[in-house]
Amino acid sequence: MSWCNVFGSYKEDLHWTKTPAAEIADPAAEEFRRRVSSHTGLTQEGWEAYHKSMLAFRDKYVAHLDLRAPFTQPVPSFDPAIHTAYAYQEWARDLIRPVFLNQLALKAEYAKWEREACSAIGTS
Repeated sequence: MSWCNVFGSYKEDLHWTKTPAAEIADPAAEEFRRRVSSHTGLTQEGWEAYHKSMLAFRDKYVAHLDLRAPFTQPVPSFDPAIHTAYAYQEWARDLIRPVFLNQLALKAEYAKWEREACSAIGTS
């Protein structure tokens, strides 16, 4: 759900396009799109199709589950979503570089959480 706040509908208050200040918004948006493509391997058209599938999944299965009309489409891969989140964190850090952030990179945190989850359920 949080992923869709940042990368979902343009009307969301937290949508990534509302992050940079007006004077750098256009170059920052282009840089973010470049990073998403680099992290995910998706073209602009591929991103738009993926974005649409994630929003459909969120709308029909996560946010507004209707037991009488279950979600019947294939569940989208979450790999591009996490790689988009990695790109977003790197991009946001670069935008506010003068401000010291004492925070681990999402990629490192995710790897730690994945190891912990696998350990808890007894898989490798």
